[in-house]
Amino acid sequence: MLKNKIHESIEYVLSYDKLSLSTYPALIPSTINISNILQVIDRYNDKDKIIQLVDERICFSNKQLKLAGILAIKSFREQTNVSSKPQIEYLLYLAATTQIKDAIKKIGAKQGGNNCLIIITTEEYDHKQLLRNIIENTGILIDKRRIVKDTSFIKEVYNIRLGTIEDILESIILTKIAVLDAYK
Repeated sequence: MLKNKIHESIEYVLSYDKLSLSTYPALIPSTINISNILQVIDRYNDKDKIIQLVDERICFSNKQLKLAGILAIKSFREQTNVSSKPQIEYLLYLAATTQIKDAIKKIGAKQGGNNCLIIITTEEYDHKQLLRNIIENTGILIDKRRIVKDTSFIKEVYNIRLGTIEDILESIILTKIAVLDAYK
């Protein structure tokens, strides 16, 4: 049973190429209330279009961000979602938790935390137009700089207690061996 579920999930994710993802580093002026920004963004969200504002330090790769989007949309289609809002479901997947308050605490955009990431995950919509609408209605400033990976933050969020590449490889090998046991 577990073996089939894992294979189905992997196949679904690997074959799902309809989803497009855009990320935009953003600066939030301290004079703007983060709650107001999130309310504006909420108006653009639906089950096939997810827009989320997160702490930019969570970004390790586009694959990571896209996987969270695919699984959030999938959870609504299969009615296995934890949250009633797709953007919150996305946040749960991205933070790898089932607790909304933990996800917000870990990776949600914070008041006074200027460096954020606007993530737009859709199947059909024009990302640039969505971004223009959000900027016009919130006062967020798009930052042209490159996102720098913060591996210590990522390790903390995902509770990764590994240091060297050898430790990481060993963990992957041990996980693969343990997964084999789960298949039996």
